[in-house]
Amino acid sequence: MATDSDRRTAVSTALLRGLAGRCPHCGHVSLFLPRRWVEVRETCSSCGLRYLRNQGDPWIFLVVVDRAAFILPVIAVVYFELYPSNLVLLVGAFALLIGAVAATMRQRYGFCLALDYLTRARWRDPDDRLPPLPRTPTSS
Repeated sequence: MATDSDRRTAVSTALLRGLAGRCPHCGHVSLFLPRRWVEVRETCSSCGLRYLRNQGDPWIFLVVVDRAAFILPVIAVVYFELYPSNLVLLVGAFALLIGAVAATMRQRYGFCLALDYLTRARWRDPDDRLPPLPRTPTSS
């Protein structure tokens, strides 16, 4: 008989799926609507997982991950005193940082949705119905 831990998605698997913008539960369907930047689907069409049980659920993960993306480079610059010698380099470095943060928005949001999914899977609420894990082929 399968134990509860056998029915759970591995943490690394769910996080990698989230980074890739795939369903953290089954990995088959994109989290985001086509032709939209970061608009999340309501449910996975493959396994039926509802991505956002309540609107705003992953906010704490978004706050932590987004602040880390902005603050850690600034802390590194101040700590290591890596100040550019002229204004053009400073503006260029700031533009590069903003561009990198904007370019990785989908990956960061998918990662946060995967973190939210993992908390829902680990600390179950009886009212939150997660679909069963898809079967994986086993070799005999």
